[in-house]
Amino acid sequence: MPKKLFNTLMTRILFKNISLFDVPEFTFTISFPKYLWTYRKVSKNQFWFVNKKNNQAIILEYFNDTIYNDDMIKNELNHVYTLSTIGDFTSFLKCKNFKEYSTLEYEWIIIDSGMKIIFSCSILDNKSEEQKANDYNEAYSILNTLKISSSEDCNNSIIR
Repeated sequence: MPKKLFNTLMTRILFKNISLFDVPEFTFTISFPKYLWTYRKVSKNQFWFVNKKNNQAIILEYFNDTIYNDDMIKNELNHVYTLSTIGDFTSFLKCKNFKEYSTLEYEWIIIDSGMKIIFSCSILDNKSEEQKANDYNEAYSILNTLKISSSEDCNNSIIR
């Protein structure tokens, strides 16, 4: 079976019973290239942004059951992280290597209004170094569009 057909079938299976993206009120905006990404609500607090061309996903997961602060995140990460900036936010970058699944995963954790928000992107390890770098750079460039919203932005469109 050709790879493109297989990927299309897998996408249909994965998203068969998933509702369209339903945005909670975040206080930030993020911009995706138009018509290239689809948005899916996977669970109560998890959303997938899937690239229609290469099936790469950026996952947004949020936690608002507690008021989070930097020290709590540092402890959760066992003080193993890199501080980085994505858009208007300081983030905690955690890199994971799932050897069993040959997958690298990058997690950017930000705190916004006391809510912990995780953006993650998985990249298959069997790709060439150039393909892995391209996938990482694409996800990172999208995440760099994170901007703190004005109340007017929040009322109009959170995800652009």
